[in-house]
Amino acid sequence: MAASPATRKRRARVPRPGRPPGADADATRTAILEGALEAFASAGYDAVSVRELTRRLGVSHNLAHHYFGSKQKLWHAVLDYAIGEQIGDVIQQLERGLDEQADPFESLAVSIRLVVTLFARLPSLPRLLTLESAWAGERLDYVFDRYLDPFFRVAERLRQRVEQAGGEHVDLRSFALVVLTACGSLFTHASVARRLGGPDPFSAEAVARHADTVVALVMDGLRPRRSPR
Repeated sequence: MAASPATRKRRARVPRPGRPPGADADATRTAILEGALEAFASAGYDAVSVRELTRRLGVSHNLAHHYFGSKQKLWHAVLDYAIGEQIGDVIQQLERGLDEQADPFESLAVSIRLVVTLFARLPSLPRLLTLESAWAGERLDYVFDRYLDPFFRVAERLRQRVEQAGGEHVDLRSFALVVLTACGSLFTHASVARRLGGPDPFSAEAVARHADTVVALVMDGLRPRRSPR
């Protein structure tokens, strides 16, 4: 399967003399995680063979087993690597908007930009989330309970603050799904984006434009409506 331009740039480099102890092991582990993320997002969990994946990446199958133990544990590690600390940064930003002195609209806008940035760094992630969101099961339980539910809970509190500040009332479920889908849409539909023209979807310019557009559309829908004359 073809790797995205963003992923190809992150392949493990040839070990160099004088690298810190453990650096090569970290690079190998990262290469496996990013390769697995792309494989799971492109083919789906059931179709991915860890042995075939390690062969494509040029690493030992035994080494992958040493790091992760099983395909299920590898999948968990992929999600932890892809979302982990990054979702914490987004939740922190959302929580800043809960402060009475903060502007909840601005905090929400910054949070949306953080989500777009997260997806731009790992563009296979929104495709993986889209695949797993379609089916109930252990994998969805893992990503929802560990990452999405905490995010949605804080987002709901901030949505309430936005409403208290005069913003429009919107349904949380629809709001959460629209924002999550919109933030990743440039990458889940990269081939369509190319057909529509403009800079390459994985370029910094395209990511910045996408973030601006998502923020503008979401915030315009939340800000108080002007009374008709």
